Order: sequence, then structure tokens, then C-alpha cells
Amino acid sequence: MEKNSVTNQRTTIEEEKKDMADLMELTDENYADFIARQDGILLFYKSLCPHCKAIKKVMQRFAEKGSEALMAQIDTEANPQAVQALEVERVPTMILIKRGGIVGRKIGLLNVKELAELYKTI
Repeated sequence: MEKNSVTNQRTTIEEEKKDMADLMELTDENYADFIARQDGILLFYKSLCPHCKAIKKVMQRFAEKGSEALMAQIDTEANPQAVQALEVERVPTMILIKRGGIVGRKIGLLNVKELAELYKTI
């Protein structure tokens, strides 16, 4: 019975990693290039944060509805330089980027409709 529990935990972790893989993963080394060259949404998250997992699913549904928004994510625990440079204090934090600059910021959860409205501001 314990073996099934471990197997189920591994499956859940693998599924979560797959969900996270749908968003482009950025690092301390490449986030500045993304900001300089792209218009889009940058999500700062922690891997064990339930609200972060929920907002990722919202972003994926937004993309599935035909959005052409470029969306990427940064793991705050693995990329402290990006966190410090962009003054991210809580997760989930979404930063809106346009023409190399930050044009907005949203902390916390929102639904697909709210994300669509937020994206229109870019």
C-alpha cells in the first residue's frame, strides 16, 4: 500500500511538471532578454505554491482559447537574481511586459476572463 502511495505521489509530481512545461521556463540568465525582446506575461512562482499552480492552469486555458500572448515563468526559488531585479515579493506575481518595459503587475489569482482583460492592457 505504501508503494502505491509513493507511485501516486511520483505521478502527481510528473503531471505537475508537465503542466508547468506548457509555459516557457526562464532563468536568471535569460529573463532580461525575454523582457527586452518580447511583449507578454511573465509569471513568478514557487513549485509548491497551490495558488501558483492554479494561475498556471488559468494561463494554459487562456492560451487554449486562442490567445497569442507570449507567456513565460520563473521559479523564484531557483532564480533569486530575477526576483530581486524585478522586486518580486510574493507569488504568484505576473508582470506585464511591452517593448522592453514593465507596464503592469498582478499579484494573486484571477480567472481566464480577468487574464484576458489584463492582457489587453499590453
